[in-house]
Amino acid sequence: MTVPGLRAVARRTAAVAALALVTACGVFGSQPSGEPVTPTGTETPGTSSTGGPGTSSTGAPGATGGSSSPSSATPTPRPTGVPGRPTDVVTGLNVPWSVAVLPGGEALISLRDEAKIIRVDRDGATRAVRAPGPGGSVPGVQPGGEGGLLGLAVLPDDATQLFVYGTTATDNRVTRWTLTGDELTDPRVVVQGIPKAGNHNGGRIAFGPDGYLYIGTGDAGDGSAAQDRRSLGAKILRVTADGKPAPGNPFDASPVYSLGHRNVQGFGWSTDGTMYASEFGQNRFDELNKIVPGGNYGWPEV
Repeated sequence: MTVPGLRAVARRTAAVAALALVTACGVFGSQPSGEPVTPTGTETPGTSSTGGPGTSSTGAPGATGGSSSPSSATPTPRPTGVPGRPTDVVTGLNVPWSVAVLPGGEALISLRDEAKIIRVDRDGATRAVRAPGPGGSVPGVQPGGEGGLLGLAVLPDDATQLFVYGTTATDNRVTRWTLTGDELTDPRVVVQGIPKAGNHNGGRIAFGPDGYLYIGTGDAGDGSAAQDRRSLGAKILRVTADGKPAPGNPFDASPVYSLGHRNVQGFGWSTDGTMYASEFGQNRFDELNKIVPGGNYGWPEV
């Protein structure tokens, strides 16, 4: 099929890539000076930019751990560094995938291939967050390839509610847990049926400034899912904390907020509420996109 206006995007790739370098610098400071590169047609990809607290990159696949320790490697706390310069807080983690910061400044980190969560104190000390799976892992999560224990997000007005994106035997799904101290209890499925595969599992979740949960998904190797509004794959979803389609979504009674993605890996919001997302491209170029409700970002046509 041919998606209206998307061929124009291909002709402007070089211009958009150059603009991304400029706009990416303005996400959390001054606003980007460039205007969106808008192809003709009713479905509107945006300009490129990205960023946001809590985004991280996936790592190489590793072995699934079975011990109750926070990680198969021993994390090494690091001292506080010079203001304005990045400093290691903890090292030696086995495929850390997502970071969720708690109100007190501590961080929760998901370990993709061990299906475990650790808590990191402000001084870099770590301890395990206990879940009811084997060895304290999150039950039902089956790591493999790019799948496993992926995104984490804390409910903005209640830090005892932790949302977890994980790969199971049949799908990717988001579950909601109660975090009491260092223990997870009372799991409830928020969204299920997100396609899974050895790669392109998406996995980023975050609460936006509007208070709703945004979920980045991948095409799970099936590019046609990106243009199918009935599929949860290759989309950005927007739902309530209970998993229902959020009010104001662009498609009636649907959690889909934007479509035509390949493998969304991170997103964040500028100070004016504009959303930006990053995703893996094909062969050479990754993408940094300005996200608009109902926007179609071209995959697999572009």
